[in-house]
Amino acid sequence: MTDTTNTSTGEVGRLGWILLALAQGTMLYALYLSTTEAVWPATDLRWLYGLYAVALGLPGFFYLGLERWRDRRNLWPLLGLTPVLFWVGAHIGWQDSGELGAAASLALVVFILALFFRCWCLGPDATGRVFRFERMLALSWQQCLVLALLGLFLLVFWLLLVLCAALFNAVGVSWVESLFEEAWFIHPVSALIVGWGLALIRERVTLLAAIRSVCDGLIRALLPLAALIHVLFLAALPFVGLEQVWQTGHASALMMSLTLVVLFGFNAVFTADDGRLPYPQELNRAVLIAVALLPVYSVLAAWSLSVRVEQYGLSVDRLWAAVLQVLIAGFTLGYALLLMWRRARALTAMHALNRGMALVVVLVLLAVNTPIADLRAWAASSQSERLLSGEVSGEVFDFDYLRFDLGTYGLQALQRLQSAPELADDDATLARLEASLGKESRWAPVLRVDGSDIAEVAGIVTVIPQGAQVPDAILAQLAEFSPFCLHVGSDCQLVKVAGPRGELWFEMSNGADTRWLGNVFGLRNGKGVMLGEQFWIGCRDRGDARSLRPEQLSLVPGSVLLFGDGDCALQVKPTPDYLRELLPAVPPSTAESEASSRGGSATPGSAG
Repeated sequence: MTDTTNTSTGEVGRLGWILLALAQGTMLYALYLSTTEAVWPATDLRWLYGLYAVALGLPGFFYLGLERWRDRRNLWPLLGLTPVLFWVGAHIGWQDSGELGAAASLALVVFILALFFRCWCLGPDATGRVFRFERMLALSWQQCLVLALLGLFLLVFWLLLVLCAALFNAVGVSWVESLFEEAWFIHPVSALIVGWGLALIRERVTLLAAIRSVCDGLIRALLPLAALIHVLFLAALPFVGLEQVWQTGHASALMMSLTLVVLFGFNAVFTADDGRLPYPQELNRAVLIAVALLPVYSVLAAWSLSVRVEQYGLSVDRLWAAVLQVLIAGFTLGYALLLMWRRARALTAMHALNRGMALVVVLVLLAVNTPIADLRAWAASSQSERLLSGEVSGEVFDFDYLRFDLGTYGLQALQRLQSAPELADDDATLARLEASLGKESRWAPVLRVDGSDIAEVAGIVTVIPQGAQVPDAILAQLAEFSPFCLHVGSDCQLVKVAGPRGELWFEMSNGADTRWLGNVFGLRNGKGVMLGEQFWIGCRDRGDARSLRPEQLSLVPGSVLLFGDGDCALQVKPTPDYLRELLPAVPPSTAESEASSRGGSATPGSAG
């Protein structure tokens, strides 16, 4: 494949790249300092994320799209892209959620816009067109290779510094490693390497073209195989049925992945606008037929996703899947219609469709990361409606998903649910909702009762046998050593069992299926003490720890620390104090007589 670009990246001076990268590094370091010192803009996430979006996105745009420093067109990204990047970043900061998805979206938006900007700056090519597909494809390959090589260059540089630090550490010079770990060193040095690497890589157009040529050859060899897999799978579906496909749980992802592979390979190989085809006639026809069948995958994937949405409602992941499916369907349906309608001239129309769809992708990705069509708002509304309509009960509703995965939209939805008339009489659901609102993190436990209030602790513990009176000292030990019993969602039991030295209280979790079941408590001189931990041994015929019948638990005859219910058994691992209580110290005279009987004289030198 001949590289048809007439650009020479050497027109942009090395000093310019280095200065641009240093400016980016300085801004990133300043933002980092604001987070470590807890000063503005870190005190306002909208400003912090907005400035991060600009600091990362705008230089990245120029890394990929800049052709000439002295070009008035360079002002357009400054005036147009800067406010858009800040707006998206500020919105992400406001909702404080979805940073990874937003970063990936903005990266793709910047990549596509930089491609169009670079073509615009280059002007018309030899055919008189600015946005010719072959040129845009060559530049997109160049952008991908620049990013890949730049990342490799930066990685190798830091690996060398790590090696340097290790060598100096080996001879007792530790300040080198400390220097390399300082933020004031990492940011400017990394920026300097990025600028230097850009200058080196973008000047080597011939090298980039050679790497692209190798990739083109490999893709051309693999595209027929991908098309064959695609057709064979479709042919097998009528015989195996769709039920087995849906049972995988990730059928849509598999089908969309294969669709993307075929689309990527097709656009990388079928590039000529003049109708020239890359394969022999029969193979070209087979590949084009496979491409025309791609909408079948889009329909099947949409069907699979609709089933999941009907069962579980909208979530951010499902909405992202829907967005991707719609965008992919725009390509697949467009290709299929153009192949049937334009036939011999379909390739030229497909290339035009690619340009239009690229801009659609930009608009969609910006919309779903702004208040225009934020996916978290849709997900929060859908999940709330499922609870209010009774599609899902308050006992199993995932309030933490709204609280910690949907950002501000989820928090607002929870606050609306608090005052919803449909939940006014549902105390259990409102308690779970309020517990979720009170959490600082998704996995942070929420106390159901105050551990210092013994009466409240007694009220949440199931006592076996029923009616047995639990001493307050035992309840205090439970609150101290088994605090998870006080958390919302826990269901702990205290089982009274006769032990070898008085009664024992076994703490168990109702329905536990782990080998460690809980602590063991007892009374000593009227005070509660923890005597050990209990571990699951097994059952004679039945299953796991959930098979244990705590109401029948007793000391196994002839043992000291083995307890069972007749079929299942558990063992107590005593604390050192309890072990000393169970095993009194052996008198010294007895120990000496036993040693003498086993080994004879133990006097040093007696053998002589």
